[in-house]
Amino acid sequence: YEVCCELPTLGGEEGQGLRNFQFSPQGTFATCYELPSAAEDSDAAPNLGVWRLGPSPSLLTALECAQWPALKWSEDENWCCLLGRDELQVFQGASELERGAPTGAIPCEGLGAFEVSRGSTARVALFL
Repeated sequence: YEVCCELPTLGGEEGQGLRNFQFSPQGTFATCYELPSAAEDSDAAPNLGVWRLGPSPSLLTALECAQWPALKWSEDENWCCLLGRDELQVFQGASELERGAPTGAIPCEGLGAFEVSRGSTARVALFL
């Protein structure tokens, strides 16, 4: 094993610190989850960072999320799903995730967990 890059936390030195971390299936992205903390203006601060990895890693997007895991990718990384409040947002690729523009959303009140299938056809299972 070798170090591919170093990623800072979203909250910096004042942040709550990293709690969970995962790679996308092909290792192109890393998702980092920090404990939620309130910003100075009492709005929630982003606590989920999605990084594009490589020699010069870049922050793809920073989001607010309440539970882990919040983001899961299809095996080929052409699709990703983000657990939102009472819905599952579906993104076709990283560019839509970066823009915050989901391809669609599956409304589901009380959504507790979800899973993206493996294989050539991406399917999603929702657990209430």
